[in-house]
Amino acid sequence: SGRFIVIVLNEGGTLGQPSYLLVAVSDDSNPLGRWEKHRIEVEDQAQPENLRPDFPGLGWDADAIYVTMNMFNYGFTNPQKFDHVKVVTIDKNSVLDNNSDTLTYFEVDPRQGQQLFTMQPAVMHGSTPGDPMYFVEIGRSGGQTSEHACGHGLHVCPLFGGSGCREIPFRLIAIDPQADNYG
Repeated sequence: SGRFIVIVLNEGGTLGQPSYLLVAVSDDSNPLGRWEKHRIEVEDQAQPENLRPDFPGLGWDADAIYVTMNMFNYGFTNPQKFDHVKVVTIDKNSVLDNNSDTLTYFEVDPRQGQQLFTMQPAVMHGSTPGDPMYFVEIGRSGGQTSEHACGHGLHVCPLFGGSGCREIPFRLIAIDPQADNYG
């Protein structure tokens, strides 16, 4: 749709202050123009401490914008500890309407019996509405890598670990340090 997307995690600095995902989408292909801005509270309520986000990932397809984040106990009473991955799925239509009063989004903890860590949503150039969405995740032990293909974009969140989601294992390929790098 020729827009710019910016995400920022605004973490509450002290116990009791919420953490937010700030999302801004340009109203056209000019980044110097107007932006539609939204704030989504992303802190999870947990005992004995709230869980806060870190390591955001951004991807999109024809249906939605996807933001992933690792949720941590930030050690107000215990050492910092990873708890789970959170996925926020934002309906693209609700951020392309140039109306900051409209926003449709879904949040999910996709672990469903599995321990995911630092999932990255793909950027699906050329996708069409209803195409699967892909996420890449590197396992926390042994460097295992897997790709998750999940059903229809706007309904991707409830499908993690369900019948609409499948894991596609693949092997990381080493990069030749002698290869020319033009980037």
